[in-house]
Amino acid sequence: MKLNMKSIIKNTAAIVAVVATLVACDSDINSLGTDFLGVDIDNLIQNEEFQVVTFSSALNPVQTNRFTSQPFGVYDDPVYGRSYHEFVTQLTIPLANPDFGTGVVLDSVVLSIPLFSRVASVNGDDRT
Repeated sequence: MKLNMKSIIKNTAAIVAVVATLVACDSDINSLGTDFLGVDIDNLIQNEEFQVVTFSSALNPVQTNRFTSQPFGVYDDPVYGRSYHEFVTQLTIPLANPDFGTGVVLDSVVLSIPLFSRVASVNGDDRT
């Protein structure tokens, strides 16, 4: 009876795995560049068809800390619509084993995020 039960569990797990794999496969054909501009009320978007060659290539890792500015908040573009900019960070203290003494109570932590709402000056490709 035990051997039969193990066999039933293994077969059931295999069937569930195969069904999950088949359901997860995306076989829909997606057209390049469709449904991302929204409604063209003024008929400004021109329709043109041409051949596209695409490929994937492996990239080396990119260090993403120490950026001078980061998009943050909500931006409403008249053509592309609303976009949301958020970020997640992991903070660490610079010392490996700091000594805070005894009886210390942490009462606050401050994270400063500069937020720019308009361009103050333009110097070539640099914007302030």
